[in-house]
Amino acid sequence: MFTDESTIRILGILRDSFFPILKAGIYFTIPLSIITFILGTVLAFLIAIIRISTIKPLILLAKFYLWIFRGTPLLVQLFILFYGLPKLGVTLDPFPAV
Repeated sequence: MFTDESTIRILGILRDSFFPILKAGIYFTIPLSIITFILGTVLAFLIAIIRISTIKPLILLAKFYLWIFRGTPLLVQLFILFYGLPKLGVTLDPFPAV
């Protein structure tokens, strides 16, 4: 099927370079996805509980939090987190910043 020499060479390059990069990407993506899913679920549950409570300052705080995070694009939030916090003296590694 793949008898052409250039095709065999391209497949060899893909095998030697693509799969290690894919493995490294999966190594970081799966734990990050699991952590963010758990933290996001806990945070959403807490905000939902606060929103149905009768404590007015907490309700207003939850509404403000939702207004900020729903109203700004995710990329802007990531830029502020990754580039803005070091200007304030807070340094983060790339993995926790995401």
